Amino acid sequence: MKEEISYMEKKKVKPGRIPEFKKRFNELSEAYENRAAFADMLGLSRQSVNFWLNGDRTPDAESLRIIANKLHVSIDWLLGIPGALRNPDPDVQAAVSYTGLSEKAIENLHFLTNLNDRRVVPALNYVMTNNLPYLLGTLAMISDYCETVDKYKSVEFEKLEEFRNREDIDGSVILSPFNTIRYYKLAAQEAFAKLIEKEGDS
Repeated sequence: MKEEISYMEKKKVKPGRIPEFKKRFNELSEAYENRAAFADMLGLSRQSVNFWLNGDRTPDAESLRIIANKLHVSIDWLLGIPGALRNPDPDVQAAVSYTGLSEKAIENLHFLTNLNDRRVVPALNYVMTNNLPYLLGTLAMISDYCETVDKYKSVEFEKLEEFRNREDIDGSVILSPFNTIRYYKLAAQEAFAKLIEKEGDS
């Protein structure tokens, strides 16, 4: 028996309207002074752009193509398709699929390798080829540091000193949030220093 859908459920998403598109289209429009400027940049009618921003309609295929090309995003991402990447570049998509790194990480790596500094690419190649264990150790320390900072980001840093170290049941010392952050920061710096030292010795 076909499951009945209530009137209210039918009203949640009207035919031809995609909530995820509205959300992402509005996010992209925030970089512009106003809706008129956004529409003019896209080269599309202001009335249509207003309809889309309000979620009253969804663009047709040709308008979606124009929007994606102008804003350098993928159509699949615009429509909220699960797993779709924002960047339409097939090379970026392939790199994300192959490495498992995030889209932003791949873009940042590309940015680093295109800096006007001849030392960057050789340094990255050397570290990734010869010093992977040291690199992993450094990244682990940085990750722990960032996670700890993020955990206590709602607390003013100075106030973290008010939380003192305490002793666990087995007698081991549990670091306070302040000292935990300081420990991971120093550990990350030490790991990075060893990485640089190793590179200099080779």
